[in-house]
Amino acid sequence: MVRKVFILVAVAMLLPAATAMAFHPGRCEPCHIPHMAGDSSVVPLWSGEQTETEVFDNYTSDSMDSSTDDPAGSTLLCLACHDGASRHSIVPATDDDGDLRGTHPMEMAYTTRLANADGELVDPDLAGSSPINANRTISQDLLEPGTGKVKCFSCHDIHASGLHEIGVTTPQGAEFEFDLPHLVNVPGIRFGLSHNGDEEDEGDYYLRYEALCTTCHEK
Repeated sequence: MVRKVFILVAVAMLLPAATAMAFHPGRCEPCHIPHMAGDSSVVPLWSGEQTETEVFDNYTSDSMDSSTDDPAGSTLLCLACHDGASRHSIVPATDDDGDLRGTHPMEMAYTTRLANADGELVDPDLAGSSPINANRTISQDLLEPGTGKVKCFSCHDIHASGLHEIGVTTPQGAEFEFDLPHLVNVPGIRFGLSHNGDEEDEGDYYLRYEALCTTCHEK
């Protein structure tokens, strides 16, 4: 009986990973391993991979009303594969090893005070501001609990639990299916036709990120 319960619990723990496997078949192992997992309080069964970059050049801008801290927590886990330096590095988030100046600001506290000072940011504590749940806020669904910081997962869903493909049907009835890149976790992203593009040419469509950007930015 104990063995049956153990098996049921193990299966239940693996179910959330099914979506990830559907998006990247057989690709749980870059982040998770069942045995000899690394010591991580952020992710269960962590593979043990760590970023090989020791010093980061963080994003900065004269137009920012905030500042960014060094990568920490889950951001470091993402950079284990996206720092441009590690042996498993894929789609580097950095222009050069450790250079984060070309990315969206990370490790930045996104608060009501910042939104008021900036004047072009949505109040993260505004009721209904979450693009995922109309009854929740940006702070609740997109920021790090406890710190209110912008992290990689603010825009990216590693398990692709929300969006997978986007369909486009032309006025003539042609149907195209586009894979959504970058594991975006905000609904409303769509493909649009480029200027003077051919509606029947799949290559003339491009991904429109307005819905993602305007979740937090008022432009």
